Amino acid sequence: IYLSSLHAVPPGPPDPHRAEATCRRLGVSGRFILCPNNVMPHKNLSLLIAALWHMRQDGEDVRLVVVGPGTDGIRARVHCPLYGDRVEPPADWDMLGLGLVDDGDLLDLMRQSLLVVNPSLCEAGAGSALDAWGCGCAVALSDIPAFRDQVRYLGTRAAFFDPRDPRDAASVMLAMIREPTTRAAEAEVSRAALQRYDWNEVARRYLDVFEALCGKAPHAAAGSLGDAKRNHL
Repeated sequence: IYLSSLHAVPPGPPDPHRAEATCRRLGVSGRFILCPNNVMPHKNLSLLIAALWHMRQDGEDVRLVVVGPGTDGIRARVHCPLYGDRVEPPADWDMLGLGLVDDGDLLDLMRQSLLVVNPSLCEAGAGSALDAWGCGCAVALSDIPAFRDQVRYLGTRAAFFDPRDPRDAASVMLAMIREPTTRAAEAEVSRAALQRYDWNEVARRYLDVFEALCGKAPHAAAGSLGDAKRNHL
């Protein structure tokens, strides 16, 4: 059972001025891709460092911003595909880590990014992609079965890359960055798809599983999670 968007996306059109102000406050400038993840080995952050180097070698002036546990304090220039050298001047960075950020700040960063990327080697699903799709942001994902299944089931759109080949990741992300019209159209398809699959639907599907295990007929679709609770809990 796939989850719905992890953070509540405010109704109505996004406020670009607020998103710009959030980036200024967090020290984020220029054109950037966003990776909301932690630094555990299976999150595969090293691939993104190498991919960023290849993208910049291809002439693309793009930066990498990472958020999540363990990422705070990262400020580096990426001079080779293996690692980044720490730098101190506030603006002199290719890669910036912000650590844990407020939910609203995360959504603002997503809206200001060129795309949201998740390079994980193994996962149950892409939580960062759920938020990005809900915001109407473009998404690039590692080509692993869980991510393929998630996209297929939800009807969202994502570009896939080999999670063990930084050149392939760079090529896929460069293609997305250089096709803004296609990127925006696919992001809108994803936003609309995710609106059809909310937390009430997640709850109903869990109830169906529980009732099947108890030998009962599947629960008929309820109008709200509140209805499901009243009828079954």
